Amino acid sequence: MGVAAVPGSSFFAGDQGRTLIRFTFCKKPETLDAVERALRPLAGALGPE
Repeated sequence: MGVAAVPGSSFFAGDQGRTLIRFTFCKKPETLDAVERALRPLAGALGPE
């Protein structure tokens, strides 16, 4: 699908970022649309925006 999750700790020193996840996406619009549809059901489980 062209989506990768990167641990937030990769972008911070020490414990900062350990509870974060960074998603990276392919740039084709149809791929981004597919990712949105796939991740939408998870939105409520991930907490506030």
